[in-house]
Amino acid sequence: MSNERYVPIEPDDTGALVSEQLDLSMRLEDGELVMYDRRTSEPLLMETEAERAALESEQHGRLPKPSCNGTQVT
Repeated sequence: MSNERYVPIEPDDTGALVSEQLDLSMRLEDGELVMYDRRTSEPLLMETEAERAALESEQHGRLPKPSCNGTQVT
């Protein structure tokens, strides 16, 4: 936005749209919009992806841990 008007964003050399306001770059990948953190270049997870990752992490944390001799410690 400039002077209270929207200004079109031109794609960069890779075809991504860069938002300096949001500090994101956005690209179409396989027909879906994927947003990337410009500082880390990591994709931002959508809510369902973030929920799935949190659930997997939680489940992973509950798995019994093997001991040194291969038996499970509960």
